[in-house]
Parts: sequence; C-alpha cells; structure tokens
Amino acid sequence: MSIHPSRSRLLPVMLAAAGLLVGCGAAASTSDEPGASAGGDAPSVDAAATVSVVDNTFEPGTVAVTAGETVVWTWEGNAPHDVSGDGFASDVRRAGTFTHTFERPGTYEYVCTLHAGMTGVVEVADA
Repeated sequence: MSIHPSRSRLLPVMLAAAGLLVGCGAAASTSDEPGASAGGDAPSVDAAATVSVVDNTFEPGTVAVTAGETVVWTWEGNAPHDVSGDGFASDVRRAGTFTHTFERPGTYEYVCTLHAGMTGVVEVADA
C-alpha cells in the first residue's frame, strides 16, 4: 500500500500536533522542600491565597498565608508562563492552575522563568 505524496508530507505535521497536545496536559510537579506537599493541578483545594498569572505579572505580587496553607496560581493571560520558587515549580503552560502547600514559615520568592521581572512573593507565618 503506497501513501499519496501530499499525505506523506501531512503525516509528520499530524504527529507533531499530536505530540503538542499530549505535552499540553497538566502534569503534577513535586516539591523538593522537606515537609511540603506535591504541587500540580488541584482546583478543588481550599486555597488560603489565589494568584492570577496574567501576561507578564503575578496579581497580587505578594500573598500571605499561614504554615500548612495552600496557594493556588491560576493562569488568566494569553502568553505561556510558569511558577518557579525554592522547592516548588509548575510546568510551563497557558491555562489551568498550580497549587503548593507551604509547610514552613518564611519568605518564598518565585519567578516566571520565561519573563525577566515577572516575580512574586509568598509570606508564610507560623500556624
């Protein structure tokens, strides 16, 4: 069975598109921080704070939670972004949510690794 020449050029394009669709799935990420929970998609989590990931900014730029509470980042812009801090990181994405539970008090700065100057802070107080 032979493949028509125009269809044979279409096959690599279709395979690449299928690979992109699979890659767009929201994979869970894990935290390397001792005592922290895993992050990932979990919109049903009771969030102590919510941060909007908008084009080139996190809104609000600083949130405050108590140790053991969860922050949810929600993508609302058009450009791809990620959330990357000490002990937590999301996948690069354009939509969806990412959660992280902060178990220890401290100041946690985070960035979008794709856009210089796109920064945020989570202030975690004692429970």
